[in-house]
Amino acid sequence: MLQLIFRLRHKSKATKDQLAFAGAALITGLIAVVWLVSLPQQLIVAPVKNTTVQEEPKGAFSQFFTGAKAQFANVLSSGADTSSSTATSSEPVVVTTSSSIVIPTLTAEEVSRLNPKQILIATSSSVEN
Repeated sequence: MLQLIFRLRHKSKATKDQLAFAGAALITGLIAVVWLVSLPQQLIVAPVKNTTVQEEPKGAFSQFFTGAKAQFANVLSSGADTSSSTATSSEPVVVTTSSSIVIPTLTAEEVSRLNPKQILIATSSSVEN
């Protein structure tokens, strides 16, 4: 086998390309023959014993996007409920999920005392401050 490889090294590029194409065609042909031999078995329809329709299990992507859609709808509906609230109230906003989280609302004096800095996330435009 090694002698064959050494002899192929000294052949021209065109000869090497022809041998590579022939090898790929041979492997593809073998796969096609195996597929064609097994095709009649795949085409035979087994008799239906149970006439009830069973739902196919959902795939991982389908389950993910279904859950994401439901969560997004929840976020939109909760955003519509709290859109009328003001940022100057001194009462904390309580959000209940699987675990209780308390999000305090800052007054205007607290915001000015903290002196927050603007953070840009995922932008491609230049902003001058």
